[in-house]
Amino acid sequence: MTLAALLAEIDRRIAAFGADQIAYTARGEEDSAFRVAAHVNALRSLRQWVDARPAPASRVWVVEGVWSGYTSVQRRVCHRTLERTVGSLGHVSAVLFSDGTLLELTVRPRAPREKVAEIHGYDELLRRVAASGLTGVVSVVALAERRKAGATDLPPEEEGARCPTS
Repeated sequence: MTLAALLAEIDRRIAAFGADQIAYTARGEEDSAFRVAAHVNALRSLRQWVDARPAPASRVWVVEGVWSGYTSVQRRVCHRTLERTVGSLGHVSAVLFSDGTLLELTVRPRAPREKVAEIHGYDELLRRVAASGLTGVVSVVALAERRKAGATDLPPEEEGARCPTS
């Protein structure tokens, strides 16, 4: 069972026990209502403990970018890096280029003992996207407009690499 599934089950049981507690109280069964309240409190404590746990320091994330290309034949992985922290980059699903192509991003935890061949294709661009704080589909044009508007949180502009189309 994954952590997300466990948390969903805890939330489901809290809601179910809460409904049982209301029903027992309405029927005048105070002992049963008290026992159910104890279960609810224990589950809430478990949920708070899980939420308060720090992420493992050894967690490494794989950030992978797939360039859409001009045709489906040109679709390829152009960027793959290992990161200790992903920050706001985890909320970006794609980067839209002015020529209409996309760099679709996926961020996933690296599996134990997984070997990952890094491809440094869009390091500077992704660093600018992460610093911008934008989420969803981020347009390169929007990043340029933020720079022109005087956004101070963006790193200095540098030329990024382009994925080969051959």
